[in-house]
Amino acid sequence: MKHLDILIPFGLLPLEIANNFIDKYQISSLSSLSILLTKSLIKTQLINPFSRALAHENWVAQTLGLISCNNFFNSKIFSQLNFSYYNNLSIAHMAMYMLGIPILKGYWFLINPVHIHVGSNCLILTDTRKLYLTHQSSFILFKIAESIFSKNGYSIIYGDANNWFIRADNWKKLITATPNAASEQNIKNWIPKGKGHKDWLKLQNEIQMNWFNHKVNIERENIGLKKINSLWLWGGSDFKKSFNIIKNFSNIPIYDSCFNLSGWMKLFNKYLCNNKNNILEKIIQKPGSRALIILDELIEPSILNEWSYWIKCIKKLEKNLFTKLLQKLNNGSLKSLKLILTKRNKITQFNCNRNILRKFWIKPNLKNLL
Repeated sequence: MKHLDILIPFGLLPLEIANNFIDKYQISSLSSLSILLTKSLIKTQLINPFSRALAHENWVAQTLGLISCNNFFNSKIFSQLNFSYYNNLSIAHMAMYMLGIPILKGYWFLINPVHIHVGSNCLILTDTRKLYLTHQSSFILFKIAESIFSKNGYSIIYGDANNWFIRADNWKKLITATPNAASEQNIKNWIPKGKGHKDWLKLQNEIQMNWFNHKVNIERENIGLKKINSLWLWGGSDFKKSFNIIKNFSNIPIYDSCFNLSGWMKLFNKYLCNNKNNILEKIIQKPGSRALIILDELIEPSILNEWSYWIKCIKKLEKNLFTKLLQKLNNGSLKSLKLILTKRNKITQFNCNRNILRKFWIKPNLKNLL
């Protein structure tokens, strides 16, 4: 593999943290990263901070052709993207397709079984990566939910343990958020809004009551897992629009290999991932032209505002990744590298190759972490 794209969600720091970080660390402990951040061609895209999908989710969706953006990375700095453009990441039909479900007519939503816990003064959506829900447990809960939805006139389909689908043609105007965008935050700001939201909340509440003391959840608690006590609705998509996206999906020039897809992106494993081994040396030695690696170590400390842990993680990446990448660019075993770093309101691409690294007059720094 001669060309690598490495997507690092929350690799950029918020302004109030970045200034202290840059002053304290400079380049002494992150020398390889500082070189890659400064000796690169840099392109930036601004995302509305209240977008209902995280910046890296938007980037993946754009790259895979699930959504389009006419000015996507074609100039150095982009104007603020329209907020309404990112109100919904409309991938329900594509998710169905990835799971082998026929492309069904109507307006369909993704439903994720989730855990919502009580914070100091609000309800908080737990990171879905921590749920470890099995097919057996999920299907039992699904059958309970199915009877409630059917009783109220809604069709529901089981995709896999983490992804179910509901047809709700009368909810087309619902504004929803991805579970990643709402993760570890007050759900009041992220629950579905608009025409149909009261109907959804009523159904959700009935399902919550039926699940609360179910044996599936009692067994989960007994082995130290969190209860599945709610559902998260998002990703609504229309059949006609989705049909064209799915029809053109195979024509999109995507990667020879992808590594570490998580969340809804895991649905693309069958089409994009052909190797679960993410050791850098083996990825570079693997046949093919271009690969994508997603590194999600910085998501949790960023969402939880645990910046000392973020620093620990970025230092680990420096040792295990950035230093090796720089070496492989210098010795020619890697032809080009694209680092894609994000935060809630920004995506920055750093495009680097051996020739750019020869710009000895550029002094490395960490300012581009802003």
